[in-house]
Amino acid sequence: MKKLLILFLFVNISAAQTYKYGDKSKEIRKIQMRLINLGYITDQNGIFGIKTKFAVIAFQKVNNIKVDGIVGEETLKKLDNPSRPAPNYKNNPDHIEVDLKRQVLYLVENKRIKYIIPISSGKRNSTIKGRFKIYKLKKGWHKVMGKPWSGFMHNPIYFYKAYAIHGYKSVPNYPASHGCIRIPLCYSDFLFEYIKSKNVKEVYIY
Repeated sequence: MKKLLILFLFVNISAAQTYKYGDKSKEIRKIQMRLINLGYITDQNGIFGIKTKFAVIAFQKVNNIKVDGIVGEETLKKLDNPSRPAPNYKNNPDHIEVDLKRQVLYLVENKRIKYIIPISSGKRNSTIKGRFKIYKLKKGWHKVMGKPWSGFMHNPIYFYKAYAIHGYKSVPNYPASHGCIRIPLCYSDFLFEYIKSKNVKEVYIY
């Protein structure tokens, strides 16, 4: 009943209105609740903050519409009739999938996609594809020196040599890393604790 109520309320949002970063309204809270219902991670406070912006970006990527982090007419229409992706791999009920074409990360739980996070993978196809095992997690900021790049990573989740899924200050809507999987800093703690608490081990990159 609660889910149906959220959907009913959402339909009443004006398609002529545009909602963007920094805005605040009751309609934005309805949008946030709709995104949460679809597996996107955002706040529920009616304020269009950074989490809401990245949730909208992830939604736009999955639905193959203009990726700008702004909720306009096209995005509102898609929220009424969204694409609902399914995991490509179901042999392991709990795992991570990284969709390089869509530039999103899926957290799969009990063989269903539970959360969707936007990413930026390696430029010039430098992100390695395949099935990997998470072998190390490091909390906080860590410096990397020349393997395969030099810089800082937040909460790195290592899956192959020096390659990791990690929080980073810059996560554009296109591949920009040196091969790692960047995620927005606002999701970095959440993903790290989720993987640690659920003991998620497998990563599929395709």
